[in-house]
Amino acid sequence: MNTRQSRTLLWLAGALVLLAAAVMSFLPGEQGPALVRENGPVETLTVGLYVVACSLLLIRGLKSARAWHLTASFVVLLLAARELDLHARFTTMGILKSRYYLSPEVPGDEKAIVIVLMLAIAAITAPFLWRSIPAFLRSLRLGAIPAVAVALAFGCGVVSKLLDSFSSEIRALLTPLYGDSRTYLRVYEETLELAIPLYILLALWFSRAAQVEQNQTASQDRTAHR
Repeated sequence: MNTRQSRTLLWLAGALVLLAAAVMSFLPGEQGPALVRENGPVETLTVGLYVVACSLLLIRGLKSARAWHLTASFVVLLLAARELDLHARFTTMGILKSRYYLSPEVPGDEKAIVIVLMLAIAAITAPFLWRSIPAFLRSLRLGAIPAVAVALAFGCGVVSKLLDSFSSEIRALLTPLYGDSRTYLRVYEETLELAIPLYILLALWFSRAAQVEQNQTASQDRTAHR
């Protein structure tokens, strides 16, 4: 698959996700909202894709003995945990907001455990991101397809967050289309979150394909020089 075909596949994947969101948003009754409810089909599929991506990275890391793949697997696992709302499921309130650490409602021992856990996560992920981001940006400038796929995954996450943060303004725009714009805005938000692990998997696929092609080219060059 050449670069043009790969780019087409990436944009086609995004178009299909948006089409799925549009179709679900116009389903009659509560069918659309039911698909994106907590622990519903869309969330389950999203977590499943994260688990597949995490497993592939873990397998690559164990085979190649490269710490990068193992850490990347851990980062994807964190994204799956976020999708499952584990950051708020076992604590007094969500641990990703500053209010958790400042609120007197949170028990001190719980807060201390969470702080230690967050510091441990930061100790693992911060060096990984520090090393990976410059290489990612260089690859993105060169138009490398795996980097483009990761950028699209990041973009879907940003747009999904914007839909959540500016929901009142966006609902005003959607009101002519949907009577209950709040509910159907969630359809788009959750469907865009599904695109994140999808693009991560595409990035892994394109990365693997590029590596196989590179190995084949190197093997052919060695054969030609014998």
